[in-house]
Amino acid sequence: MKPIPIFPVIGGYTTGLLFNSFGVSSHIQMTIQILLMGIQACVIFCSFLRKHQSIVTIDKKFELEKLTDWGIIVFVHIEMLIFTLLFYSARVSKEDQKAYIRKNIPNLEEELSKCPSLEIYDREVN
Repeated sequence: MKPIPIFPVIGGYTTGLLFNSFGVSSHIQMTIQILLMGIQACVIFCSFLRKHQSIVTIDKKFELEKLTDWGIIVFVHIEMLIFTLLFYSARVSKEDQKAYIRKNIPNLEEELSKCPSLEIYDREVN
């Protein structure tokens, strides 16, 4: 899956196996990609936090308490999940997408209608 951006529109479409074979929409694919990137960022942050905690035990100057340490880890994961759910809920219906195209970029309407997996996000609707 590789989302293809469309300039000047906030959105994209996919041409890969998930859409062509299984009918998974571009919005779901982008949500999965955001979730995986968020998990990756959480893992990197947690590994740096763990490394910090192991190095700090030498002089105990900036050592975090266990509750604070776990609180930070839980906060980072919850923040990532909230961001993913907010993106998932930002989906715009196909009718609103077509109306947005007709209103803002009518010269691309014919070209964009050829992309069945097209997803457009409107800042005014969301």
